[in-house]
Amino acid sequence: MTSNSNDKNRKVCHITSAHPRFDIRIFHKECVSLSNAGYEVFLLVNDSQPDETRDGVNVVSTGFSPKNRFERMILSHKKILEKALLIDAKVYHLHDPELLGVGTKLKKAGKKVIYDSHEDVPRQIMAKTWIHPVLRKTVSKVFEIYENKRVKKFDMIVVPTPHIYKRFNHINENVVELCNFPMLKEFRNIPEQIENKVGVCYVGAISKVRGIYEISKATKKLGIPLKICGKFVPDSIKEEILSENPQIEYLGFLDRKGVSNVIAQSVLGLVTLLPTPNHVNSYPIKMFEYMAAGIPVVASDFELWRNIVEKSDCGICVDPSNVEEIITAIDKLINDPKKAAKMGQNGRKAVWDIYNWEKEEIKLVGAYKNLI
Repeated sequence: MTSNSNDKNRKVCHITSAHPRFDIRIFHKECVSLSNAGYEVFLLVNDSQPDETRDGVNVVSTGFSPKNRFERMILSHKKILEKALLIDAKVYHLHDPELLGVGTKLKKAGKKVIYDSHEDVPRQIMAKTWIHPVLRKTVSKVFEIYENKRVKKFDMIVVPTPHIYKRFNHINENVVELCNFPMLKEFRNIPEQIENKVGVCYVGAISKVRGIYEISKATKKLGIPLKICGKFVPDSIKEEILSENPQIEYLGFLDRKGVSNVIAQSVLGLVTLLPTPNHVNSYPIKMFEYMAAGIPVVASDFELWRNIVEKSDCGICVDPSNVEEIITAIDKLINDPKKAAKMGQNGRKAVWDIYNWEKEEIKLVGAYKNLI
């Protein structure tokens, strides 16, 4: 009887309504880490693909593939709750703010509920282009009140940055900071010195607020190749960006190995996101991936980012809206290969010593052990 009770206590279910089933943070980091630690892990996803088991994680689909944001946020919840209760786990770990209502129902059903706040959503709302600018402040305030009320009753909140930790720490007594740092295994086999590196790179969502226009202008003026991989947001800016700068090599959306190869073969990595409230207080995972691959970074001069870059001596911080500052920083690193190589080595060491998922994994498993 004790054995059966223990087995059920180790049954956990992660739920996402908005992320793909093999999301890096949700699947590859959190779910796989828990499976490796001996938990029976389920991942409930909102798509119409078949159920499968991969890397010890049981991926379960709702069978519903929403056509748009409205369908996802309004029509998915009933299907998600039904599937979640059928799984009958001890702990449910929610990855989207639109699942707060589902979490409340799971709490009422006697389950332990974790809310994983990937972003500071109220501040993120202020930059949402699909919400009318006049309404954003009101929507942000209303959602913050709603979110705080819901998560106050949950068993644990997981956050990715010190800023979000401070926000929730006075609301819930069990807040765990779990930073979205790189997995060392993805970068372990990259040689520290790669000959014939060419151009600079940008990896991630490609959009106006992430500085694509400024880095396109800077690299065009310098006449150096810019390798970019990721998805254009919105897709309508793709033609404009690519037609204006023939130096851009667009590589599309790459798998993890492809991403690490592009980074390692570049002279430096760009992460010059514009100063939205969410960007200023977030850890840019791509910056840490550049560091892990051993290349210097040119990053936005936000206090949180500057403290990391300067402490590690792994790059140069710039005003992300100032094209001339970006040009100067890129030019300085390209024309001083010894300095660039040293900064790349410094960044790689900092990731191996501090900024890696393997250290965060220990915190995740420990938090689950304490909760259960």
